[in-house]
Order: sequence, then structure tokens, then C-alpha cells
Amino acid sequence: MANAVTITRLILLPVFLVLLLVSGYNYAAFGVFVLAAFSDWLDGFLARRRNEVTEFGKIADPTIDRLFIVCTVIALYIKSKVPPFWAVSLLVFRDLFLAAGFLWLLKKDKRIVVTYLGKVATTFLFVAFALFILKPELKLEAGIFIFYPGLILYLLAGIDYAVKAVKSLKIS
Repeated sequence: MANAVTITRLILLPVFLVLLLVSGYNYAAFGVFVLAAFSDWLDGFLARRRNEVTEFGKIADPTIDRLFIVCTVIALYIKSKVPPFWAVSLLVFRDLFLAAGFLWLLKKDKRIVVTYLGKVATTFLFVAFALFILKPELKLEAGIFIFYPGLILYLLAGIDYAVKAVKSLKIS
């Protein structure tokens, strides 16, 4: 069941992007985005509650989260120039760097688990993105004030993951 929720989130991504990038569908895009964000919490809850934690879920869930974040921030920039290009670039670079590291670790039979810091950072970004989707023209409203702390936490979580990855490789 948890893996089905994870796959559903992946299916929602192109639906969300089409709704967001087609003028006039912000509320529908917001609804799909909120559903996807909720499904991120739900799949983890179901996996733990029903003892359905799988190797697939451990890999797919954070991967789909990264895809959703990168695609959303790029789409928001394309649509409304919020957040600014430098912030989009930092976020995308962080995720590409960690994706490469993730693949390298998998090749070495290693894995880094998602941390509380990473979950908090993702939550900040999801809340900011939801606000940008609803009102993209209000660049300095609540969304931007949530986005920047989220970006800082996201970058710090990325550094934390990189440090943990290096340490896990030194242990073996």
C-alpha cells in the first residue's frame, strides 16, 4: 500500500506541472501539489504503521521528493520568476550533487537515511511552494519568508548528507 502511494505521487508530478504551467489553473495545481505533499507523509506513515518498509520505498520515496522539488522550483521560476534564479540554481545543484552521490553510494552498497533536518527543510520548501502556486505575484509575502529559511535548511541538510556519505565510505 505504501509503495502504491509513492508511485501515485510520481504520477501526480506531470499532472501538477501541466496544471501549473498552463495559465489559469493555479488552484487545480495547488490541489494536486497539496495532495502530493500529503502523500509524501502518508506513504511513510503507512510503511511504518503496517510494517511495509521496503527497499523500493527507501529509494523511491526520497527520489520522488527530489524530483518534485526540482521540477516545482524550476516550473515556478519559469512561470513567475519566484524564487530568483540564483536560489533555483542552488537548490537544483544541491539535488543533482546528492543524486550523483546517492548513485555512487548505491554502487558501494551504502545508503544514507533521510534525517529530521532534511524532512523539516523539505516541509519548509513545500509550504513555500504551495504559497507561490496560490499567489506567485506576491514575491515578498509569506512564501518568500518561508522559502529562504527552507533553502538554508535544505542546503545544510545536503551538507549533512554529504558528510555522512563520506563517513560511511571511510568505515568500510
